[in-house]
Amino acid sequence: MKRRALIFTIAGIVAIAFIAAIAHRLQNRSSPPPTLSVMPAGESLDRYWVQDGPSTAGHTSDPKHVPRAASNPFPEVPRSRDAIQLTDDPFDGRTDAERRWLDKHGYPNTLQWNAYNLASDGLLEQTAQSGDRTAQTLLDARRLPDKEALDRLMLSAVDGNMFALQMVASHYASTGKAGNSNAYAISRVLEMRGDPSAAVSRELMFNPPLELDERMHGEAEALQLNATLNDIYQQKYESHFQPDLRPFPIEPGK
Repeated sequence: MKRRALIFTIAGIVAIAFIAAIAHRLQNRSSPPPTLSVMPAGESLDRYWVQDGPSTAGHTSDPKHVPRAASNPFPEVPRSRDAIQLTDDPFDGRTDAERRWLDKHGYPNTLQWNAYNLASDGLLEQTAQSGDRTAQTLLDARRLPDKEALDRLMLSAVDGNMFALQMVASHYASTGKAGNSNAYAISRVLEMRGDPSAAVSRELMFNPPLELDERMHGEAEALQLNATLNDIYQQKYESHFQPDLRPFPIEPGK
C-alpha cells in the first residue's frame, strides 16, 4: 500500500535524520564516562571516540537532570500526545500505542513541533530548563556541529531518545555527499534500536541515491556505533540494552 511505503515521509522531510561519532569499546566499568567529539562529514567514526576527561553531556534529554526548574515560556503547549487528535501527528502516530512510543522516545507532538521550530534559541533554552527534553534536542540540533551539542544528543540516544538520532543524521545528510555514509550509519542505528520505519525514510535523505561503497561504509560504521551505545548503556544501567520496537499498526490484507 502506498501509504505504508511512505511511512514517515513528513518526518523525513522536516527532520531528515542525523549522525554522531564513536567506536571505541569501553575498556572497563571504572573508566570515566566517554565523550563524543565533533566528526567532520566524511570522516571515520572511530577516530572521534574520546575516553579521557569528563563527559560534556551535563544536559541530557531526561528532565530529571535539569538542575533547576525554570518557568515554561510555552505553558499552552502539551508535552505529550494525550490531548491531541489522533490524526494530527507530524511523525505519523496512528494508534494510541504508537503515539505513546513517540512520546517516550522524544519525538515532538504537533504543537511542540510548530511552536519550537519558530522559537528563538533563548526561548528554547528556557523551555529545556523547565524540563522539556524535546526542546533540548531541537536546541542541540540547531547547534550542530558543536561538540557539546553532539555529545548531549548522542548520550541522550543511549537513554532512548530516537528523535535525537534523527536530528543528527539530518545534520550529516545536509552536508552533501561528504556526509552520506555518516547519515546512513546513524539512520541504521535508529533502525537497529527500534524504529524500522527508518529504512523507508532513509532513502528520502539522499539525492542522488547512495552508491554501493557509501552504503557498505555506512553499514560498518553503524555496527560500531550501535555496539558503543550498547556498551555505554550497560555501564550506566548494569543491564543489556533491549530495543523498544515501534508498535506499527497491522493493516488486514496488507
